[in-house]
Amino acid sequence: MSYNPFEQDINEEKEFEQQEQQEKEFEVDIQIIRERNKDIQQLERDIRDLAEIQMDIGLLIQEQGEQIDLCSENIIVTEKNTEEAVANLEKCEEYNNKTNSLIRDVIIVSSSAGLGCLGFIGGPFIGLGTLILTTLTGSGVVLAIRQ
Repeated sequence: MSYNPFEQDINEEKEFEQQEQQEKEFEVDIQIIRERNKDIQQLERDIRDLAEIQMDIGLLIQEQGEQIDLCSENIIVTEKNTEEAVANLEKCEEYNNKTNSLIRDVIIVSSSAGLGCLGFIGGPFIGLGTLILTTLTGSGVVLAIRQ
């Protein structure tokens, strides 16, 4: 074999080009690995954020459940209090009606008796008769009103 310096230079140049190509490919591979690593780290952060959000939502749901329970209890208590208030109002109305009736009756009878007292001007017997008659009349009016 003969030694050809040009051929050797060509071979060396090819080897050098191949080595440069391999280095470029290696750099590209390293860049790809770095980008993938960066993406994986971002994915890890996103997963942590999602887990944190999920925990926050769970706490909110629990708090809202407690608030809903409290609202339900308040509604039940309010319902009972309203029923008691209605019963008390009905009793008050009944007592008020009885009181008004009693006051009205007392006014009618006492007015009648007061008119009967005017009969005493004509004398004791006329006055006593007028008093009894007007009182009985007033009582009759009261009985008629109640029916």
